[in-house]
Amino acid sequence: MAPPPPSPDALLRPGLLERVFSPDGLEGLHLDNGLCTARIFLQGAHLAEFATPGGPPWLFLSRNSAFAPGKPIRGGVPLVFPWFAENTGQPDLPLHGLARIRPWQWVSGSVEQNRPTVLRFESPATLPGQPDLPCDLAVTFTLGDSLEIAFEGRNPTDLPVEIETAFHTYFAVADVRAVSILGLEEREFADKTRSRQVRREPAAPLRIEEETDRVYTDAPGPFAIRDEAGAREFLLTAEGSCSAVVWNPWIAKASRMPDFGDDEWKQMLCLETGNLGPAALRLGPGESFRQVLRCELRPSP
Repeated sequence: MAPPPPSPDALLRPGLLERVFSPDGLEGLHLDNGLCTARIFLQGAHLAEFATPGGPPWLFLSRNSAFAPGKPIRGGVPLVFPWFAENTGQPDLPLHGLARIRPWQWVSGSVEQNRPTVLRFESPATLPGQPDLPCDLAVTFTLGDSLEIAFEGRNPTDLPVEIETAFHTYFAVADVRAVSILGLEEREFADKTRSRQVRREPAAPLRIEEETDRVYTDAPGPFAIRDEAGAREFLLTAEGSCSAVVWNPWIAKASRMPDFGDDEWKQMLCLETGNLGPAALRLGPGESFRQVLRCELRPSP
């Protein structure tokens, strides 16, 4: 009989990979491998922080965010599953699904100094004390001088399921009013700030000049976020997804959000990749999905 796999706790090393806890008891991991620093919370398998040496954070994280069991984290990379935004059939359920507020287990990885770190987390469809999900889930982070996240799920039931998925990524920018988004030119979108009116982007890169909440069901990327004030550019490629969302709450909505600083709208931009609305995934019994986001950073051209 083969020996059981080693506990991932064997990968813990002081100063390299350490277990951490928020003041309200959320368990997580803190990484400093020489190529990057990162913090991942087990609730939601949530990458809350990521940065490379000598530069500002890649991800926005609100100073007002909760870090408590059952509360969503405002920033980083929440995992959207199995629905996006409101659940139209049961509007009292949490926004963006259950995966981001559900316990996950750290199951494996590889950690070495000055090499990319791989960490894998899993959450089964049925978990004692938790609402059932339609899929067994896994997420794998590859953390080095670039960032890769692979989100996977399998339908373990005898019935077909329909799901929405997304990486709800909050990018940190110096000033959102000086940002250009490339990759959405001439794409149709539903404008949630105008009663979901269907509109089309012009041929020019998108600029953020007001509250923005746009859902593009056919926008597979690649994308670039040109942070002009920060003199840097995020390059994004997506695999296994065909939808995108651009979101910034701007001034009035930011002031109404209890877990978001009134002035923080200037320092963030959500560019989300996934499978939403008409592009939702339909999985038969035993079928699976895999969605990947790859992110690189370079100086602005």
